[in-house]
Amino acid sequence: MGKLYGRPNRIIGGEKGVSPNFENLVKQGVLFSNIYAVGDRTDKGIIAILSAFPSQAIRTIVIDTAKQRKLPSLLTSFGDAGYKTSYFYGGHADYMNFDTYMVHHGVHDIIDRNTMKPSEVGSTWGAFDDVLFGKHLAYMAKQSTPVFSLVQTSTNHEPFVLPVPRHFKGKDVADQFRSTAWFTDSCLNAYFERARTQSWYKNTLFVLVADHGHRLPKSTAGAYDPAKYHIPMLFYGDVLKPEYRGTKITKLGNQVDIAATLLAQLGLPYNQFKWSKNLLNPYTPAFAFFDWDNGFGFITPDQAVSFDSSGQRRIYTKDKSKDTEANLKKGKAFMQQIYTEYLAY
Repeated sequence: MGKLYGRPNRIIGGEKGVSPNFENLVKQGVLFSNIYAVGDRTDKGIIAILSAFPSQAIRTIVIDTAKQRKLPSLLTSFGDAGYKTSYFYGGHADYMNFDTYMVHHGVHDIIDRNTMKPSEVGSTWGAFDDVLFGKHLAYMAKQSTPVFSLVQTSTNHEPFVLPVPRHFKGKDVADQFRSTAWFTDSCLNAYFERARTQSWYKNTLFVLVADHGHRLPKSTAGAYDPAKYHIPMLFYGDVLKPEYRGTKITKLGNQVDIAATLLAQLGLPYNQFKWSKNLLNPYTPAFAFFDWDNGFGFITPDQAVSFDSSGQRRIYTKDKSKDTEANLKKGKAFMQQIYTEYLAY
C-alpha cells in the first residue's frame, strides 16, 4: 500500500491528534522513524518506492517511456515470483505516465477513476480515499493467489477537498491540510477494521509509506529543509512476529530502501535494485539523499547539508560545529551518478 501523508503525526516529529489511528497502528507494527523521501513530488516518490531509483532533481524518469521501461520494478519482481500485481488510484492512472510504467512492468490490474462510476468520483483528483479503500477490499476478497498491490491515495492533496465536514475548524490552509490528513487516517482505520475480517488479512504485510513530505502544516522554510522530506514508513500486519511488534527502527534511509528491505525478508533477489539498501541489515550504511529542482541534501547520523546548485552554495547545515565537506562530496557524487544513469537509460 502506498501514499500516506507527509509528517502530521507526532511519532516522527509531527503533531498530536492529526493521525491518531496511524499512531495506534505503530504500536503493533515496525516503524521506520528516520526515513526521507527522495524528492518533493509524487512522480519521484512512486519510482523510488517501486523501482528504487532516486530522484533526478529537475528531471522525472517516469514520463520518459523509453527510459522508465528499463528500470527494475517491484511489480516485475513480485510478478515473477507468482504474485498477482495491481495498482489502485482514485484519479486517472495516466497521470504522469504511471499507467505506462505499470503496464511495462507487468501489472495485472489497474483500478482508477476510469473503472469507477461517476458518482464515486468526488473531486478533481478523483475518488476520495474511503471509496478507493472500499474498491481495494472488494478486489482482495476475490483473489486466490498471493497479491502485491499498490494503493495510492490522493485526498490529502491540494486543494484539500473533503466529502465530510472538516475535523479541524480553522479556515487557514494548515488546518485544511490537517483535516484531509485526519480524514485519510480515519479511512485507513476503517479499511483495517474490515480487512481483519477477511481470510487474506492474516497472510498480508502492509507497507504504509508517503510518496513525499509536505511543507504543511508547519510551513517548513523551503525545499532545502530536510524536515520537508521526513516521512512515515510502517510495516504492519499479522505476519509480523509478536516479538517485533511495536519496534522502532531508527536507521537513516530513503524510499529507495523499501525494495531491498522487503525482498530480503521474503528471500527474493534484490541485486537489481542497486540504489537500495536493507534497512534491517546492521552492516548497511546509514544515510539519506534527497533533491529538488535546483539542489540536493545529504543526511548522515551526525550531519545534514543542503546545497543550492544554482548558487553553488550551502544553504542548510544541521550542525555548524561539525564538518560538512564529507556530506557535500557524497551528495555531489550521488547527484552526478544518478543523473549519469538517468541519461544512460
